[in-house]
Amino acid sequence: MNKKIILYLIAVLLLIGIGGYFFPSFVQVTQIHTNTDHTVSAEDLAKVKSLFQKNNIDMGTLAIEAVVVDERGEIHVRASQFYKNLPIDDILYHFHSSGKAFDRLYIDGTEGIYTSGDRVGDLGISIEPTISAYTAARKAREEMKSNYFFTAELGFYDSTAGTSYTEPNWLLVWRVKPKGVNEYPYAIIDANNGKLIYYWNGIIVN
Repeated sequence: MNKKIILYLIAVLLLIGIGGYFFPSFVQVTQIHTNTDHTVSAEDLAKVKSLFQKNNIDMGTLAIEAVVVDERGEIHVRASQFYKNLPIDDILYHFHSSGKAFDRLYIDGTEGIYTSGDRVGDLGISIEPTISAYTAARKAREEMKSNYFFTAELGFYDSTAGTSYTEPNWLLVWRVKPKGVNEYPYAIIDANNGKLIYYWNGIIVN
């Protein structure tokens, strides 16, 4: 490649970087559409279907992510939950080696099947965001000033999670991350008013 062309491209990239730092609106965002398919092997999926059927558990809004058998032979199934094909939260089901689901009665004295995380039903929430993925990315960039390219995924977030409130408060949100990042940093932006709800950069501050 011609040396002048290379220098020109470098200059353009530097200008983009500088512009992106000083002008928060100078961003590019790609909307991610959540994969709602099962991600386990056919063998594991067949095992899960058998366990769920045996214990009368509905698989309707679940995507099975992992099946783990521990040293005692107990089976632990991780699944993603969805509402109208938008992600809500993960849930774990636990089964004895016999295939019987853990009974909540022996865990906390209440009735029903014991799970890690709650099964979520009809949220009754519109899935049409008021603000765009682009607007959400601009808001997220106020926290992630060194980034320019973003991804945004529409989903739901419980604003009372980790608090003393027992009832969840589900909000339609954009989950915004720098492009190419797997875990963090990320920002949770309210998809109806554009406010920053939560930001995590991977650093725990004591």
